Amino acid sequence: MPDVLQDTLRHIVHGAFNIDVPRVEFDKQLYVLELFHGPTCAFKDFATRFKARLFGFSAKISARNYYSCRCIRRLYIPVESSH
Repeated sequence: MPDVLQDTLRHIVHGAFNIDVPRVEFDKQLYVLELFHGPTCAFKDFATRFKARLFGFSAKISARNYYSCRCIRRLYIPVESSH
């Protein structure tokens, strides 16, 4: 995985999972995360926050590619065939 992609993914993950999550010892060397401590007190907060940031990143990339393609299309000048 390229370093840029790793750094981007790390940024997305840290932004999505910046909620304090209590870790409860269940057994020796076995812990459980209490995922109901998010903004809406539901475990879905964690997945939703990650997906939202991932979709946001994807939208930025798509928009960047779209505008790059439009600029390239503007520079394209069709050459008519002499036949």
